[in-house]
Amino acid sequence: MWQTPCVVRIDPATARVSGWVLLDGLLERVRAAAGPGGAAGIDVLNGIAWDAASGRLFVTGKQWPHLYEIKLVEAASDAAAVAAARQRCLPKVFDL
Repeated sequence: MWQTPCVVRIDPATARVSGWVLLDGLLERVRAAAGPGGAAGIDVLNGIAWDAASGRLFVTGKQWPHLYEIKLVEAASDAAAVAAARQRCLPKVFDL
């Protein structure tokens, strides 16, 4: 989801969200790793690849210096954790 720290998995048969990955803090880590002189152009996450054969997720972003392999781990699924992730991943579009 553009300009969020979230990757959403969509079931192609139903067009429904079947999972999501919250990458909170990744952009800040990439900028820190680039150092003060290299972090200026580092921007949003915009490259995602799933290797189904090995179950690996790769991400990169605008002007990121590297491709990152993300290890997926199951997160808490209690109501509070899901609500917090939704708030982080689903930007408020309308102010009703």
